[in-house]
Amino acid sequence: AGLRIGYAAAQLTLAAQIDSLRPHYNTSSTAQAAALACLADDEHIGRSLSLNRTGLAALSRGCADLGLAQVPSEANFLLVRTGNADDITAAMQAWGVLVKSGTPFGLPDHIRISVGTAAGIARCLKTLRAVMDDYRSNHSINSRQGAQTW
Repeated sequence: AGLRIGYAAAQLTLAAQIDSLRPHYNTSSTAQAAALACLADDEHIGRSLSLNRTGLAALSRGCADLGLAQVPSEANFLLVRTGNADDITAAMQAWGVLVKSGTPFGLPDHIRISVGTAAGIARCLKTLRAVMDDYRSNHSINSRQGAQTW
């Protein structure tokens, strides 16, 4: 986690919003050096892209199977419409699965799920199923279609 790195290509207004969050997620010089080394390794880039595509597809299919709408993604995460993101994030964390609430980004009914290993994705989806079942039953939302219209 100490070597986290990333970049974004965005419209100026969105870039300004993202930049306002940067101090909380700024990168270290070690992470920047590691990123440059990775960019010089074509095999690593190909393997990383392939693993991310596979993981993203599995995550997307799993969320679709749960009846959850999602924003199309080419990134290393999926933005999923769940209902109250803060409640869902807290419930997932109680199960030991970390996702991010969309509330700080003006999306209080979305969570952000990062692509991980196949085992991590399976655990995340299993936990998300349990959390969403509980959330839906406690909020009188029982249909898959209902989950998409919150």
